[in-house]
Amino acid sequence: MKKIIVFLSTILLFNLVGCENSKLKIAQEVAQEIMEVFVAEDIEALYSLLSHNAQNYPNIREQIREAFDFIDGEIISYELPTDTGGGGKDIKHGKVTHENITPWIENIETDSGKMYLIGFRYDLVFESDKNAEGLGNIMIDLLDERKRMVERLGIGIDVERFPR
Repeated sequence: MKKIIVFLSTILLFNLVGCENSKLKIAQEVAQEIMEVFVAEDIEALYSLLSHNAQNYPNIREQIREAFDFIDGEIISYELPTDTGGGGKDIKHGKVTHENITPWIENIETDSGKMYLIGFRYDLVFESDKNAEGLGNIMIDLLDERKRMVERLGIGIDVERFPR
């Protein structure tokens, strides 16, 4: 009996680790795509990365343009996420009905000497609204020399909640 419990525990652990690794891979891939678009300042490319619901957010292309303008200078370095961030999961009757990850791209440095942090929400599963699956929003923080937020700007969210 003890061997069976150890065996089942091992299988469960490998499944959990494998699941977390695949979420981390998604976080890193999406982060890399976001950074490539920010470096190129390509409005349409960033728009195409967003979920269907985020694409329909009022003035979304204007928000994207503002985000590109918010970053002072050319991006010269950044670090991809090393974890999936906070995120969350809803389970009903044993089935995942909603799950998201909220990773951060850190130590974004520009040639003007400014530092930024970009966070994003990516909905892996959204059973009640499939149009919400994918990249839901992006937050860009301007940091001071101690890496504390000075200003914040959002894409795909109510920007008034995050005054400049």
